[in-house]
Amino acid sequence: MSNWKKDLKETVEPSIDYSKCDLSVMIRQAEKKGACDEELYDLSQYDSIEEAMQHENAPYWCLWYAVYVIKKRWKEVEPIIMKDSEYAFWYAHDVIGGRWEEAEPFIMKNAGYACQYARYIIQGRWEEAEPIIVKKASSAYLYARHIFQKRWKEAESTIATSMLWKSEYEKIFNCKIGEE
Repeated sequence: MSNWKKDLKETVEPSIDYSKCDLSVMIRQAEKKGACDEELYDLSQYDSIEEAMQHENAPYWCLWYAVYVIKKRWKEVEPIIMKDSEYAFWYAHDVIGGRWEEAEPFIMKNAGYACQYARYIIQGRWEEAEPIIVKKASSAYLYARHIFQKRWKEAESTIATSMLWKSEYEKIFNCKIGEE
């Protein structure tokens, strides 16, 4: 088994109860809501929801279904969604409409989505994620600009690694990185 399949298989929680989920009904509902033909085809290749949830696109499919079909939380698949930083952020944003604390350890693994989560979900500092955010120039710049709304000295050495973000940072904060 390839590594990504092994890793993916480990992301599926064995305790998830899919007994109320009929894959063919779900596919028809998704089709009525305008789901992509390619994704519907991929899903139709599976005999059961359990099989489909082992696919690498399962977090995306679950998010899409929650947003566009059932239009509410889908607790049975949250363990699948939460393990993907991007889809966990969007689930918190579009479905929960607020913090999703169980998913935060996964969201903070990605500096970009951690920054967006702080900005749009927490709407303030997310100190636990700052050690990750500070490692990526674009995220550090955006965090300084939108969260601190002032210079973030701890991030300046990272921001300085990108000419674009350094220039924007210096312009926004009327400063020169490396000068006091």
